[in-house]
Amino acid sequence: MAPTWFPLFVAGMLIALTHLLAAIAGHPALLARHPPVDEPLEALHRFASGSMRGVGFGNALRVGIGRRGLHLAPSWPFRPLLWPGVPCIPWSEVRLLAPSPGGVRGWFRGTRLEIRSIGAKVELGGSAGRAVERKLGAAVGPALIRTR
Repeated sequence: MAPTWFPLFVAGMLIALTHLLAAIAGHPALLARHPPVDEPLEALHRFASGSMRGVGFGNALRVGIGRRGLHLAPSWPFRPLLWPGVPCIPWSEVRLLAPSPGGVRGWFRGTRLEIRSIGAKVELGGSAGRAVERKLGAAVGPALIRTR
């Protein structure tokens, strides 16, 4: 039988791990520069797959497409308690580095982006990445879209 403190220890470790991974990924820096904005979202992708600054968020990202910007954060079960908001990154700060490849390669590679304000590289998989690609093409024009 496990000691009575064991569930508290496990919960504490999970909370510490979510804070560490969020800090490495740059979530606090995004919140400091781009506070949450209450706006209706054109599209919301819950439990999207992706990575940021080398931290993989396999099916644990919340990606919102809004008129003002990209709402990007870990999904609620993985969002750190100290930084609970979802930053709204203006579209002018998001740059498309490489669109999602088609075919089988698209299963392994997503849309690659850069968030200029913190210099973070982001990769979004599946429909979330393609939605950001479409919005960037509409918001800033095709001049900023570069191929590999």
